[in-house]
Formats: sequence, structure tokens, C-alpha cells
Amino acid sequence: MAKFCTECGYQNVDAAVFCGGCGEKMDGVVSPEIALKQRGKVLRDATSGAGLISSGGRQFEFTLEKNWRSDVAPKVNMVVEFDMGEDGELRSVSAINENQLAKEQADIAMKAAKEKGQALLKDASARLGMPVLVAWAAVAVSWFFLNTLSITITSDSSIGLTFWKMLGIVNNSTNMANLGGGGTGDTGIYGLLVFLALAGPVISQFWKHPVAHLGNCLPFTLMLFVTIMIYMNLHHSASQAQEMAGSFGGRMASDMVNQMMSAIMKAMHVGAGAPIAIIASAYLAFVGTKQFFVAKAQS
Repeated sequence: MAKFCTECGYQNVDAAVFCGGCGEKMDGVVSPEIALKQRGKVLRDATSGAGLISSGGRQFEFTLEKNWRSDVAPKVNMVVEFDMGEDGELRSVSAINENQLAKEQADIAMKAAKEKGQALLKDASARLGMPVLVAWAAVAVSWFFLNTLSITITSDSSIGLTFWKMLGIVNNSTNMANLGGGGTGDTGIYGLLVFLALAGPVISQFWKHPVAHLGNCLPFTLMLFVTIMIYMNLHHSASQAQEMAGSFGGRMASDMVNQMMSAIMKAMHVGAGAPIAIIASAYLAFVGTKQFFVAKAQS
């Protein structure tokens, strides 16, 4: 026996969990009024005699004069909606707009994706713990979307650099001018390290060894490494500029370079992404280190 959706009346197979018409979960309750409305496909048009509709393994004949209610002619494989009388006789047939069908299918896909995402989130939360999951998400968001560093250009304008953009500067050049360019360079090997670091907290789910828990320390370790690299790059750029100025302009030119470098450093401000990433990655490192010692003691 077919199951009818209580929301839209679509006729589903007995084993259906979600409605093929609207995507709603099938609760097994049938409304007599709604069940009279069904959906099917045209197997034979009505250009030369009676047309034929297939729905739920059954077939129903219809005619243009008696049953068809749409402004467009029926076509083979057209999805239609039809009403059945209480006596089981077909009363009316109407074509379903293609845009409506596309919207319904999109809604079904969205609901399925939402339920799949909720299931994955629940599973990840059960495996890793909600605090770890939240900290991991905070690191990812702060690295890719929040400014780690803000550089004031003028009183009315500034440039924001995410952690990801800063990796492009570190990877491509030690020139201070790249900071003002917004960090649009290729991240190279540092980009790969970012994704490896983000994968760190889940290593213990696949590798059952105490050391695997230290994967939680990877985001914090990467941030520390990149911070050192940026400091070294800035120091190297400043030293080069001073040497060149001293060679061509003497002490006065060197002092001017020092003043310029000082002004550049004052123009730099820590963005919201930095403290969020530091706190979240430090928490992950703490949890990972703790789990490592616990697992080590139990092994």
C-alpha cells in the first residue's frame, strides 16, 4: 500500500522515510482530504485518445475534455498532480510548473544536506568533544576570515591582513612593501601547513597512539612558527634598508630609515583574529597535551 504525505499529498512508496514531493519526514499518518491529491507522471499523452498517468505502481486514464485542467498540453514524462474522488475515480489532472519542481527538489536537497550536516556535527562532537570542536572552528574562522593584523595607511584608510594573507607575505618575500599590498601572494608550502595543522585535532581518531593526541598542538605550533618567521623577515628587511641607506646617504639617511621603520611598526595593530586564534589554539594544545599524558600513562 502506498504512503501519502500529510503535507502535500504526494504518493510515496511504503518504505519512504522522507516525502519525494516536499521532503518532509513521513510520519505514517494519512489525511483523507490531502490523500485525495496525488502526483504522477504522464506515460501517454491524450492527443489520440485517453492519456495515461502512472503513480505509485498504478495507472490511471484521463482525457483532455473531462480531466485536464492546465493551459499546456500533457506530454510524456510530465509530472502532474491529480485528484481522486472518494469513489476511487480520477477527477482532475494538472501539470506542475517546472520552477516549482526545481524548487521542491532544491528544498529536498537542502534538507538532506542539513540533516547530514547535523549528523556529522553530532558525531564529531561525540568523538572530539564540543569544546574542542568549537575551539577548532574558532581557529579556522580566525585564520581565514578575521584580520590578524591591521595596518593604518592614512587617517581614513587601513589594510587588514588575515593569517592566511600573512602567509603569502612570508612565503613570497621579506620586503616590507608587501605588507602594504594586502598580502595577495601565493601561500605555497605554508598553505599546505595550514591544512595539516587544522587536521591535527582529528589525527587521534585514526591513529590510536598517545603521540596522536599531540596533533592538537599543531595549530598553536604553526602560529608560533609563522610569528617567528614574520619577525625575522621584518628584522631582515630593516637591516637591509639600513645598510643600503648607510652606504649611499651616511648616518643621516640611516636615521631616516630608522624613523620610517618606527612609523611602520606604529601603524601596525593587532586584529580581532589574533587573540581569538591564540586562545583557541592554546586551548587545543592544552587539551592535546593533557590527553597525551593520560594516554601515555594508560599504555
